[in-house]
Amino acid sequence: MNAGIRVSGETRRWDAAGMTASFLCVMHCVASPVIAMIVPVIALNEGTTHAVLALAVLSFGLLAFVPGYRRHGRPDVIALGAMGVLLIWGSVLLPESLASEVLEVGLTVAGGVIMVVAHLYNIRLCRACRHCSDDSVTDYCP
Repeated sequence: MNAGIRVSGETRRWDAAGMTASFLCVMHCVASPVIAMIVPVIALNEGTTHAVLALAVLSFGLLAFVPGYRRHGRPDVIALGAMGVLLIWGSVLLPESLASEVLEVGLTVAGGVIMVVAHLYNIRLCRACRHCSDDSVTDYCP
């Protein structure tokens, strides 16, 4: 499944960046309504900030999950990541007429938690694979 791909710690770094972006996305979504009440001008950039964080989550997910999948061959990591990204992007793209603060926060929190779990799972699978966890080993994952 891994087609002779040489592994470094790069996937783990992308997983760490992805977990950080997912956590920031959740924290932003949870804290924004409270902060917007205190400093209303922040609400003007709310949609843009949410979209930028969602793009970061998607980008880091792709950079971590695709190489991880090519190494360990487990499609469940891709499925978890896709589910998390869809929930986060669903909250970003939800039409204003259907959106409520509770729904938007719920989708984002659920998606962010799923993304963190997917990144942790990807790290675990790569550590279980000798090739992924140690650059000096030349064996490949089955």
